[in-house]
Amino acid sequence: MVTRLLRPAGFSLVELLIALVLSTAIGAVVFTVMVVQNRFYSGTSAAGRVQESVRIAGEFVGTEVRPVARGAFTLAERDRFLARVPTAVGVVCAVSGDRAHIYFALDGGTVPGSRVSGYAVRSASGSWSYTSASWSELFVSSGGSSVTECTSRGNVNSGFPSDYKLLARVGSVINPDAVTGPGGPVAVVLYERVEYGFATSVLEPGTLGLFSGPPGGTLVEYASGFDAGAHFEYQLATGAFVESVSGASLSQVTAVRLVAEATGLAKSGGVTTRYRYGYTVEFPFRNAR
Repeated sequence: MVTRLLRPAGFSLVELLIALVLSTAIGAVVFTVMVVQNRFYSGTSAAGRVQESVRIAGEFVGTEVRPVARGAFTLAERDRFLARVPTAVGVVCAVSGDRAHIYFALDGGTVPGSRVSGYAVRSASGSWSYTSASWSELFVSSGGSSVTECTSRGNVNSGFPSDYKLLARVGSVINPDAVTGPGGPVAVVLYERVEYGFATSVLEPGTLGLFSGPPGGTLVEYASGFDAGAHFEYQLATGAFVESVSGASLSQVTAVRLVAEATGLAKSGGVTTRYRYGYTVEFPFRNAR
């Protein structure tokens, strides 16, 4: 009779040790991969936020500044500037005394009266003259006689009477003969005074934010995360860029350059990484000539 010895069920101590070592090694690899991925994700997110903040600032300033005309700046410093930004652009159809019948293509029906700080008139030589006035001081009526005056002179868009305005005071700075003269139509711009500047951020303390709003009023922060070196530069008629302009030279500003460097922090696994993004962009005025 043959007697077989049965092996006890389960794992031996050596097998358990081998399994433990393999599990530890696999766990370490997985953990390392997760840490690397998390750090990469945090870094990518931080870099993206930094770039987005800077680009938002650039797009905002560019949208507001590009339409301005030469002479629109009243202050141009390294960290801020004040400009007369167009809210509506029109063409003078006729002048009667100090009143002018004006056709505001696309803008007339939605002129934001609360944002009107004055008007500017373009001369035959291409220069602009600016006059401060509120909308209540300027506005007389819409449609009516202004539609008649403009259509009698060739305007064919009488289907939108709200685009035609009769404004007071504007006619006092326009030569009636210039309206139909060889110099072409007389352009009029309604503008608002707006301040743009870098100051200590409220949204992200310890950095600079880009603010905008009415001069002397409450400024709104549109972007944050900028380093102390963020600033504006201004191009003169000579083509040179300078960090500040004053006096008569303000009428020679033809473009604005935004120079900014933003910083973002990413924390992962107890490690803090700083990301920096530099951005320089120029905004030439469309109506600089």
